Amino acid sequence: MNGVTTVLTGTTNPTGLGSPSFADPALFVADGGIQLWQVTRLPLATATNGPNNTGGTNRLLETTAPPVRTGHPLFSTVPGISNRALYDYAHINLSGPNKILDENDTSTVELEQYFLNTDRQKLALQVGWNREDADRQNWNLVGRASATGNSNYLYVDVNSKLLDGRANPYFLRPYIGIGEPVHDSSPYLRDTFRGQLAYLLDLTREKNALRWLGRNQVVGYSEERVTKSYNYRFRDVNIRDNPIYAPAGQSKGNQSAPPAGFGSTAPIATRGYFRFYVGDTNGQNVDYAPGPIRYGDYPFSWFNPQTNQWVTDTATLAEAAIQEGVGTTFASQNMIKTRGVVLQDTLLQDRLVLTWGKRHDENLNKFARQSVLKPNGYEYDYAAMDGWVGDWAKRSGDTTTKGVVARPFRGWRMIDEQAKAPGAAGFAGRLLAGLGVYYNRSDSFRPETPAITVTKEQLGNPTSEGKDYGFTLNLWDSKVVLRANRYTTAQVNSRNGQFRTFGDRIMRVDFAGFAGNPDATALQRQARNWVTQFNPNFSPQQVEAEVYRIMKLTPEEETLYRNGPLGETQDAKSKGDEIELFLNPDRFWTVKFNATRTVAIDANVAPHIPAWVDLRRPIWETIIDPRVGTKWLDTGYNGDNPQAGSGTPRAFLQNNIVAPINLARAIEGKNRNQIREWRFNASASLRLAKFFSDQRHLKNTTVGGALRWEDAATIGYYGNPINGDIAAATDYDPDRPIRDKAHTYIDAFVRYDLRLFRDKVRAHVQLNVRNLQESRAHLVPVGAFPDGTPHTFRVIDPRVFILTTTFDL
Repeated sequence: MNGVTTVLTGTTNPTGLGSPSFADPALFVADGGIQLWQVTRLPLATATNGPNNTGGTNRLLETTAPPVRTGHPLFSTVPGISNRALYDYAHINLSGPNKILDENDTSTVELEQYFLNTDRQKLALQVGWNREDADRQNWNLVGRASATGNSNYLYVDVNSKLLDGRANPYFLRPYIGIGEPVHDSSPYLRDTFRGQLAYLLDLTREKNALRWLGRNQVVGYSEERVTKSYNYRFRDVNIRDNPIYAPAGQSKGNQSAPPAGFGSTAPIATRGYFRFYVGDTNGQNVDYAPGPIRYGDYPFSWFNPQTNQWVTDTATLAEAAIQEGVGTTFASQNMIKTRGVVLQDTLLQDRLVLTWGKRHDENLNKFARQSVLKPNGYEYDYAAMDGWVGDWAKRSGDTTTKGVVARPFRGWRMIDEQAKAPGAAGFAGRLLAGLGVYYNRSDSFRPETPAITVTKEQLGNPTSEGKDYGFTLNLWDSKVVLRANRYTTAQVNSRNGQFRTFGDRIMRVDFAGFAGNPDATALQRQARNWVTQFNPNFSPQQVEAEVYRIMKLTPEEETLYRNGPLGETQDAKSKGDEIELFLNPDRFWTVKFNATRTVAIDANVAPHIPAWVDLRRPIWETIIDPRVGTKWLDTGYNGDNPQAGSGTPRAFLQNNIVAPINLARAIEGKNRNQIREWRFNASASLRLAKFFSDQRHLKNTTVGGALRWEDAATIGYYGNPINGDIAAATDYDPDRPIRDKAHTYIDAFVRYDLRLFRDKVRAHVQLNVRNLQESRAHLVPVGAFPDGTPHTFRVIDPRVFILTTTFDL
């Protein structure tokens, strides 16, 4: 900074081109596009390698990400920016470069044939085929965790000079730094074949007692749905070959293998670090949204250590395919076979409706071959990747449903007559005549792809049971309708909870690079380092054997876990009440009121991961890093080197696995975070013709609005202080939730109806105002640190005006 080159010491560079020779070339995105492309690290491998040589690595300085608090075990979340002086979230969209493109082509063919079609009996067959050919292109660059870390941090460029000595034109300007962003294409092809055979027996027109048997229908169906799903991942990189740092044929999107002569560590010269500049030098605040990146040729400035000179040549920014590693499944084929039957009987002149159904499902899955690149190193070889390997993995199960709807007093002459009477007797008659009660119950099964737990057990299929019951009241010919409902659901072995990814997370404690995460704290990574260092004569096979001995694990276990997939389960239970009231006293105005109460709780949370921690912890506690003589669990690591003060394996284990699971288990039976127990909604509309029927314009006008209220919600839990110090807390207090306050929202609208072209075309012009009570945008917290300080927010928009025009042709 200020013309002085900073040297990062503590790195060892081998003779020759060293490592990382061309690491992290930065693309400076500003003022409408890419303005500069240059390497940001410069190794100094020999005494003649450039100026300011100390045997370390010169690199551009970078301000750190917003700090996570050192020594605060539960404060691992990076706080979001809530100061509008730094970022005016109401007017600037930092996700400007992001975009999603969906394409969907559908084709449907259906054939229907009646074999019987009389007033009394109907027998019909329907067969059909549907094809859905879809693709989603997702360029979610800003705000997405990339392969090398988190995105969307706001930095300040503190380099007055570039590495080649030129003045940095972006000195003191703020930017968003995004390392090697990944975007993806997710096409799928789905064919659905379906057949239904339905028989209807209608006895309502019979002149004898058979009419009480009403309408009876049975439907048998069979369906087969075959889906081929793919996920191709890409990076925007330099695809141009270079004989020094990017030889022909080397993977440009991965570049995971070093070219000859580059030492043991791979350079990543082709992959880039994008600096989206978002402001000027005044105040280091956000002034505008990130600019676009465009494919094409740009000057690329890099230092050639073979000639001890800076070189500027042409680089080509383009999309490059990422070759997935062994064991990954970039594509899958899924076949679901379903067959079932549904019975419905409407009896006693529509007073009783019975429904019963049963379905059998089979879920079969296959996975694709490993992804392959063309010789150019940046395009997928789709032909070589075509096809599926292995046998079908099959799951199957049954689902049943049953329900009843009863309107016991419908059509009773005595009650209908009583309903016409005045006073309480008439009201009681109307209640009975309009009363309906219902009850439904189901047990369902969802076939999932096979997966194992960390304790090597096969995960079962998720199942659920649910029931709901209630009543309806229909009074005064639907002018007043009241509906009340109560429901309960229970999901067993659910894989959709927050702990579905914890299987991978706990494996990262032991295994290096698990699920693509280059954790420096991984036992396998560091054990390899110290075994290699202290046993220079060991062969690679001997190194691995010693590492497995230290870990007390086997190669077969590692293969099992890496091929997985791993999963974890929890049970989820929810219950709630719903009340809806519709008022429609005449054709001019309507009122609707809705109140809901929701309780969603977890149970049997993550039963396998704590068991694995209990099994492994005694082993972890005995492992010593011989390079520093301290427990591996308590040693901080900076890359491959032990370094005091850096993140330790114990901190990773406690903060990311043990503490959240302990909290989840402690709050079993309590409402989930962000679930608001009570919600109330009221809406109304009024046609002004009720009062101004003679006014030409007012009679065609409708006004209305809505009032929405939501209860307070839990957004976190306070920590348990240690010796009065909240910073030292390692567990949460389940009895002290952190709550966001309740919120009220107001909406309004006005609509004008008109006729055009001599009453041949009806048109409607409507103005809606949403969040009428909001004069400006503001933030609402959705997550908080254990001391109650919010760290994550959502934006509440100011009042929004929406004008729409529709035509009835």
